[in-house]
Amino acid sequence: MSRLKTDAIRNVNASVDGITLDTSGNVAIPKELQLADKIVHTGDTDTFIRFPSSNTITFDTAGSNRLEL
Repeated sequence: MSRLKTDAIRNVNASVDGITLDTSGNVAIPKELQLADKIVHTGDTDTFIRFPSSNTITFDTAGSNRLEL
């Protein structure tokens, strides 16, 4: 698995191990992104997508579980 260090991409429109950052701040990852637990929106930190256990995805808003698959 490739690891991206935050200081590895110094300029926009740069690429490190196939991971790119463009001028809009978009990051492109060519294969897969591995997460420990959840995706959190920076502007709304009590809304997130979690992966709490094997084969389980949850969607939380206002700090409460709204949907579990």
